[in-house]
Amino acid sequence: MAILAIALSELFHAAEKNAKVTQNLAVVEEFASLLEVLPYSAKASQHCGTIRADLERTVRPVGVNDLNIAAHARSEGLTLITHNVSEFARVPGLLLENWVVGKWQGLLLQMLRS
Repeated sequence: MAILAIALSELFHAAEKNAKVTQNLAVVEEFASLLEVLPYSAKASQHCGTIRADLERTVRPVGVNDLNIAAHARSEGLTLITHNVSEFARVPGLLLENWVVGKWQGLLLQMLRS
């Protein structure tokens, strides 16, 4: 399993905003150590430009970080595991799974507990 670099930055941001910064950062760092961190690429940038233009023409655009996360996942042919399905569902060609339901919930909880 892997995490996109931009998604990891969102986790670090959330950890920094909480009162228990040190504890939260440790949890994020431990979680990240279990995964491959995928760097953002030129191919992801190209997908980002295409997705943004498509969404601006047809539907409501997604937020900047979500746009980059979607572009990165789509450019690599990866399934994006998220609970924010409604936001990402607007991105054409993006493979999605909701981590709160189905097979991912148990797997992620098991990883965090081990």
